[in-house]
Amino acid sequence: MIRLRKILLHKIKPNKSNLTRGFTLIEVLVVISIIGMLSSTIVSQLRLSIYRAHDNQRISQIDEIARALEFYYLDNGKYPSNTNGTFMYADSRNPPRAAVPAWSNLMNKLVPTYLPKIPLPPMNNGREGAMTANIDEYHYQATAYGRGYLLLTYLAIDHGGGGFVYGEDGAFYGKNHTAGPWPFYASSVNCGPATVVGVACTTQ
Repeated sequence: MIRLRKILLHKIKPNKSNLTRGFTLIEVLVVISIIGMLSSTIVSQLRLSIYRAHDNQRISQIDEIARALEFYYLDNGKYPSNTNGTFMYADSRNPPRAAVPAWSNLMNKLVPTYLPKIPLPPMNNGREGAMTANIDEYHYQATAYGRGYLLLTYLAIDHGGGGFVYGEDGAFYGKNHTAGPWPFYASSVNCGPATVVGVACTTQ
């Protein structure tokens, strides 16, 4: 009986060499690769969430500016435009482009009567996502004597589709009340529900 107990104890005694065994190189590499894949997925989803949040802010602000423009029109009988009747441009780039006046040219007409503060895109002058050729900005154009306007922004997520139409399409979002023709953008975007023919925008 004593001999049997010794044999059993000997068999169940743990092997010290098995307890001190570490990971093999292959096991370490597999774990690292799994962590890497999970990390890249999480980072990608996080970046997409940021793009989506920024786009929601851009769309919300463009809608807010468009509502302010309509209130301005009700009070003044025209949309914000140059006093001499020429086309008016403004965008939110800082510093402004030489050919396009500063964003304040438009905002001075809207803030604080129609807007509580000057709206700026979340990454003003920066780039993200689908903005490969454009930068994060808001752009406004008014036709002669303020009969119509075009207001747009670029989006970080390209939603597909061609050209710019009223609402969301491709990597653009905008609002318009067209009375065309537009001095530029007309050859590459739509103005209202109908496609641009040549350089003239059709009336919405």
